[in-house]
Amino acid sequence: MPQDQKIFFHIGPPKTGSTAIQSHMTEGRQEHQELGVYYPTDFRNKHQGVASALFLDFEHHKNIRWPQRFYANKEIALNQAQYDTQRAAYHKEITDAVARGCNIVISSEGLFRDGLSDHEPPVSRIAAENACKYAKSLSLTPKVVLYLRNPIAWWLSHIHQSSLRFNPADDGYLISCSFQPLALVKQKIELMTEVFGSENLICRCLDHNLVGGSLVHDFRHIVGLPETDDLSAGVANKKDYGKSIVLRQKLNSFLHSRPGNTLSYGDEVSLNVRNYANIFPTDRSEYLPSGRIFRAGMEAIEPYRQYFLELTQNETLFGADYAQPYLERLTEEE
Repeated sequence: MPQDQKIFFHIGPPKTGSTAIQSHMTEGRQEHQELGVYYPTDFRNKHQGVASALFLDFEHHKNIRWPQRFYANKEIALNQAQYDTQRAAYHKEITDAVARGCNIVISSEGLFRDGLSDHEPPVSRIAAENACKYAKSLSLTPKVVLYLRNPIAWWLSHIHQSSLRFNPADDGYLISCSFQPLALVKQKIELMTEVFGSENLICRCLDHNLVGGSLVHDFRHIVGLPETDDLSAGVANKKDYGKSIVLRQKLNSFLHSRPGNTLSYGDEVSLNVRNYANIFPTDRSEYLPSGRIFRAGMEAIEPYRQYFLELTQNETLFGADYAQPYLERLTEEE
């Protein structure tokens, strides 16, 4: 076995381009393996099932929402024997790849976070500790990789996604979307630091300093893949991003068709589009909440901004002027 082989646990978090990374690693799986990086996938050629099978016992697996959400009405391990069979198959793939000298990459946003079950200790800690033990059992150095982004951009991404499923008329809900993602990431970083050690945490920022100028190039560099020019301009997240874009297009089209670009509750327009208009009251290329909600969100974000600034020393994403580009485009509606 080559010295210092690694296993990389990419843990997201959500809304930081994970789909682009996962799509790239899946599509180039065979080529990457030949280059010394192995990315195991489950029976659907997806990433979700691998981490769950390897790092959770069957009792945890069957009772938490995370695997149920992805495996609903699909082939799933329904009993302990089937679960053990899946786990053994994934383990054999990985051990064979390690024997060939490969680094291993496992991506899972959902597994390493709390709030998914009533288990004690929380499932996130169980999964993290099992992942660390698994790395040691294979004599691999574990590395935990996550990406951070501008808190306001993060907030807007969560609002965009949530507006597809909920009626976010309550100001408190919109404001909670500003800081809750940051609070969850802070918890995740603290847990991973405790379990894996700070020296094994790779915390990257989505800014102009990404290696190769893009998220996918940067991730390739981290896991040991060579530079390449054979990358598309970007991999669209068809599940979340695509829906949000379609919703924006519908709202734009509707606003432009009406005198004064206004939208009222009596208009014949879908509930999703109406909800979206309630959050983003003006026709803009990048929709922003009203000034009152925006400033309340900034206040809620502040302690987490300071935490991430201290952690990363990244003034671009977390410095005092982090929200200035957005403040300059705020609507005057209060």
